[in-house]
Amino acid sequence: MRRFSYVLIVCSCLFLLTAGYYFSYQLGNSDQPEIQPPTTQETEQILQPSYLIRIVNGKVVIQHSDGSVYETTEISEESLPSSVREKIQKEYRLNSRQELYSFLENYSS
Repeated sequence: MRRFSYVLIVCSCLFLLTAGYYFSYQLGNSDQPEIQPPTTQETEQILQPSYLIRIVNGKVVIQHSDGSVYETTEISEESLPSSVREKIQKEYRLNSRQELYSFLENYSS
């Protein structure tokens, strides 16, 4: 009988220690904001910068989305189709390097 009491006391202590550790861990995690991984679209935007096409002094200029010049080309405004010139006047944005290279390939002489 005495042996059974000791076993019961030891098991109860182990259970209480385990439960206390578990609940303290849960309380500690509930205070921290949940960190969510970036979505695929956000990751693609980080990896693939966007470019703006502008006309400066009659020439096509490629700018980063922050406004800094990426490249000044020798493509003249007159050599562009009117539909492309209209897009540039509004805001012509290319969302990847592939689109940029395709644009340059199509309109450079």
